[in-house]
Amino acid sequence: MDAKLTLKLDKEIIKLAKEYVAQQGTSLSKFIEDYLRHKIQSEQNNYKISIHPALKAMETGVDYIKLNNLKNRNLKEEKDAIYDSKLEDYLKLTEE
Repeated sequence: MDAKLTLKLDKEIIKLAKEYVAQQGTSLSKFIEDYLRHKIQSEQNNYKISIHPALKAMETGVDYIKLNNLKNRNLKEEKDAIYDSKLEDYLKLTEE
């Protein structure tokens, strides 16, 4: 859903930006939206919390239990192990 946003920018920057987006065949609104979307997504991807192998296996369809020669744990034990692992990764990030 689109919404209006008013920005206060230097006149020369506005002029140069309009010329640039015209050469690119897009609008200033679309250019700014794409830039902000890219910037936000790249910032979100900078966190170094790894995906637990069991979750990755679910995503790829790999049998995590067989692959790692594990005993079958019940779902609660598996969930708790993943939660503990993620919490530990998060706490390491907040210490940096």
